[in-house]
Amino acid sequence: MVGVKVLSSNKSYVDERKQRKNYYCLVKEDNAELYQMIYDSDVNKVGDTILVDTKEMIFSINKNESTRTFPLKLYDNEFFWDFVEKNYQKF
Repeated sequence: MVGVKVLSSNKSYVDERKQRKNYYCLVKEDNAELYQMIYDSDVNKVGDTILVDTKEMIFSINKNESTRTFPLKLYDNEFFWDFVEKNYQKF
């Protein structure tokens, strides 16, 4: 799970919690939470840029002029969502 400041987006508000059981992210104005698991602790740091492409089903992390791309996953694990609801979703 990654909290980010939104630099640009095609939507200023995304909240599918009432419509869907599982979703990729929440977006409110210039804040977002991306619900993806990244196991490498060096992958995302303050100052990195994250690009989310739901059409191509990928997200990319740009850091120090290099890019790592990961598949965008829609998690359906209940333990995952229990954890998210208890520890994230601050807006």
